[in-house]
Amino acid sequence: MNANLTERNVMKLWERLITATKRRGGTNAFRSPASGEQILALESAIGIELPVSLRAFLKCQNGCIEYSDQLVVGNPFLSTDEIASDWKTNCDVDEDSSAELGETQLSDMWWHESCVPFAGSDGDCSCIDAKTGKVYSHNHGMGGLSGPNYPSLVEWLGGLADRVDDGQGEIVDGKLCVEH
Repeated sequence: MNANLTERNVMKLWERLITATKRRGGTNAFRSPASGEQILALESAIGIELPVSLRAFLKCQNGCIEYSDQLVVGNPFLSTDEIASDWKTNCDVDEDSSAELGETQLSDMWWHESCVPFAGSDGDCSCIDAKTGKVYSHNHGMGGLSGPNYPSLVEWLGGLADRVDDGQGEIVDGKLCVEH
């Protein structure tokens, strides 16, 4: 998928999520979109060029205003600063995070530096492999990476938008919470 189409798809899915959330009585619990400078600072901090889909996602929102289960239960969207911090923590905890993959699959590892978290809390997260664009789950207490759960962040957002449009989830303290 070309970069412009990916960006448009992410933005359309984000608008769909926000519209559906408002329609169901939820409030907006997200920070303003990340600036180009914030995205470049993130890339510099982790030494990885972000996939186009994650750059587009950060241009829609820059994490939750405060800890919030808004949209994804237990995994609030992370800001650029939180992404850098969580990425560094996971790489520091796992001495093998920079290992060459070769025949090893990401799902056989606890963490890998090519994974960039975009939603999470307490060490668990949803992350995107910067090399392939696939979305994985990371559970720090349950063995690490699993998946890929989705072939792309666009598919992940699409699945979330479908769930919200289908009426799944509930409003808690003005925020729409959905299992995803």
